[in-house]
Amino acid sequence: MAPTTPTRSPRPDGSCNSFVAAVIAVAVACLLPTAVRADEPPKAEKVRILFVANSYSHWNHLPRLLEAFVAAGQKRDAEVMPFTSAGAPLSWHLKDGRAMKWLTGDTKDFVAGAERGVAKVREQIAKDPDKGEGYPGSYKITLKDQLREKEIESARAKDPRWDYVFLLFFTDDYAADDEEITKRVKTFADAAREHKVVPIVWLPWGGTEDLKRYAPIARELKVKLVPTSFAEQLHRSGKLAATTPVKWGGGHPDARTTYLYACMFYAAMFDKSPEGLPVYKLRGYSEKEANVELTPEEAAKLQKSAWQAVQAYRELEAALPKSGEKK
Repeated sequence: MAPTTPTRSPRPDGSCNSFVAAVIAVAVACLLPTAVRADEPPKAEKVRILFVANSYSHWNHLPRLLEAFVAAGQKRDAEVMPFTSAGAPLSWHLKDGRAMKWLTGDTKDFVAGAERGVAKVREQIAKDPDKGEGYPGSYKITLKDQLREKEIESARAKDPRWDYVFLLFFTDDYAADDEEITKRVKTFADAAREHKVVPIVWLPWGGTEDLKRYAPIARELKVKLVPTSFAEQLHRSGKLAATTPVKWGGGHPDARTTYLYACMFYAAMFDKSPEGLPVYKLRGYSEKEANVELTPEEAAKLQKSAWQAVQAYRELEAALPKSGEKK
């Protein structure tokens, strides 16, 4: 919303004192909309986040956790929608085409389906409010969580706008050569920027050597990169604050690791440390982690670790040769 520009009466002779004019100019400049960086969306009342990913992006209720972080840290509502398919890499999403339609706002084919989804879940809740409804696989998600995602899907189908899109690398994305990887990311990133959406690549696997390969691609394409895999490497080498055992790599993360992921996403989106965010009861998908109670000390260390990992990646990226330089 554009701010109003204050007016000031001129002197009786029709002129303004030069000092007063200068003060007015400064005041007006301060009130006018500031330029938004290319990697930042305009600040809206609600932050809308799309994940083009697979089960990693909704495991342990990560969307609801990230929404809570945005609300607490930015004092803004958030809607996080994971557009997923089991085990899907970017290459699958490109061929499937539906994620691109969600990203670009071509959702006319999804409106009725989204509304039916909301109605169906509401009907299920009315019949059995306490029942948990399973996604394919061994993990479960509550009906209320399903309703939340269906309501977001319905709202965005009618008003298809996003602020951020996370693009998850997976399986054959890692196996592809640099040219093909660049093509996949660029296709999504170009579409995102055309619609004023900030693209962010999420690397869940790999360490320093993988970053040396992917960081220059991300820099060339001017996309942010969040390497949760790098946090794993740093944690194992004892370079992060967190001492709590966490589950990394080779499968879905545990609830504490999901908490750290959400902290890293928050840090990457807002270029701000997640330290000081609230401590939440974590709801993991396994029975053992159905209700994980983080102590304030554990949460503080995980938050600090997330910020340390984000900063360590930025230092690594800055040290890499620029395009055209010798390695």
